Amino acid sequence: MSATIRRGRKAEIREQARKLGLSDSAYVDEAIAAKLQLDALAEFVDELEEQHGPFSEDEIQAALAAWPSAQDQ
Repeated sequence: MSATIRRGRKAEIREQARKLGLSDSAYVDEAIAAKLQLDALAEFVDELEEQHGPFSEDEIQAALAAWPSAQDQ
């Protein structure tokens, strides 16, 4: 498999990979794995909302409180 990555993004990838002690390929592979996990989570949330309705503000706040680091992002 091959992918085209815009020139400016290549430099960002290379810099971040080096900071983490990874090869460019390993960094991209980890990024793709993270994206696939996020996509699966989004699908799961969509299924939950389809079955049970949208999350209330109280439920969202409770979830955020369970993971305080999420509020830092």
